Amino acid sequence: MLAALPGALRSRVLRRIALEAGASADELSSTHLFELDRLVTDWHGQRRIELPGRVSVTRARTSGGTSLTFAATPVGG
Repeated sequence: MLAALPGALRSRVLRRIALEAGASADELSSTHLFELDRLVTDWHGQRRIELPGRVSVTRARTSGGTSLTFAATPVGG
């Protein structure tokens, strides 16, 4: 569903989701959003994206397709 959105709209949606998950608004950069977008549009097995505010994002295959999971960054990386 996200992949079908125009890039600018997809970026805004990803930013909002990241902020709601606890990412730091002051430190969330375009580089972070670019990497989040790659999880959606250009996934090649990337492990996780770490966002400011100790939030990590992973992509997983599900029975319904794929999903992004936002969670606390594990201690020690």
